Amino acid sequence: MTLTLRPANQADAQLLFDWRNDPLTRRNSVDTSQVAWPDHVRWLSASLSRSDRRLLIAELGQKAIGTVRLDHAADRCTLSWTVAPAHRGRGIGKALVHRAIAEAGVAILFALIKDDNIASIRIAEACGFKRVSCSDGLALYRRG
Repeated sequence: MTLTLRPANQADAQLLFDWRNDPLTRRNSVDTSQVAWPDHVRWLSASLSRSDRRLLIAELGQKAIGTVRLDHAADRCTLSWTVAPAHRGRGIGKALVHRAIAEAGVAILFALIKDDNIASIRIAEACGFKRVSCSDGLALYRRG
């Protein structure tokens, strides 16, 4: 099966909420706090209405297996991704990021990754990102 990306919508709220509050996702997030449902709904509504942000759902067939966020600023884009807990460890993250790079439509890409998030570091490096700085446990990766 081929991995595809589709725009997220309000019907994805529960799925994205569950993935965001997964313990491993939280541990690897810049903001590790548990997100309350009302806050999540507000964030999703705001994200879906932003012209500088694309929130995408990764699917294999009709099965949602992850998400990627593309935040655009001029000629660059910052990527953030999550692989669904049930689908981790299968190489999906690398395929998801490769597809997101193609979707971004810009040459300069960034990812901010916690220094101990080995899985995301490996994904970023496999997709051509290079570490350019590190501060307070957060590493900045750049591609292009």
